[in-house]
Amino acid sequence: MAVGSSLLYYFSAGNRSFLWLAAALLLLSGFFDALDGSLARLYGKVAKFGGFCDSVIDKIGEMLVLSAIILAGLCSIFWGLWAISSSILVSYTRARGESEGANMTVGVAERPERLLILFASTLAEAINVGIIVISILASVTVAQRIHRAHRELA
Repeated sequence: MAVGSSLLYYFSAGNRSFLWLAAALLLLSGFFDALDGSLARLYGKVAKFGGFCDSVIDKIGEMLVLSAIILAGLCSIFWGLWAISSSILVSYTRARGESEGANMTVGVAERPERLLILFASTLAEAINVGIIVISILASVTVAQRIHRAHRELA
C-alpha cells in the first residue's frame, strides 16, 4: 500500500487526481499496519523477527512516501528532508532508549499521527503545510524521548 501511495504521490505532479488515491492508499497502509500486529497477537503468531520486519518495512514505506512527495515538488525540499529525518529519529530514539531499559512510550507524533496529518493535508490540498506540521511534531516527539531517556537512564 505504501509503495502504491508513493508512486501515486510522485505521479500526481502531472495528474492531481492521483492525490486522492495516494491519500487513500496511505490510510489503508496505516490500517493494515495496525491490523497485522493485532492478528499476530490474536492467533498467537507473535515473533520477535516479525516485529523487527514490521518496523523496518514501516520505515521504508514512510521514507518512500515522503521522498515521492519531495521529488514530485509537493513540498519544499527543506521541510521534506526534515520530515524524513525527524520521523526516522522518532523510531530510533524509541528503539535506542528501550534497548537501554527506558520506557519510551511518550511522544505527540508517532507513525499513526503522522499518517493522519499527511492524509488530512493531502485531502485539503495543503501537503506542504502537513509536511511542516509533521516535521515539527516529530521533532517534539524526539525531544520528549530524549528527555525521557535522560530522566530514566542518567
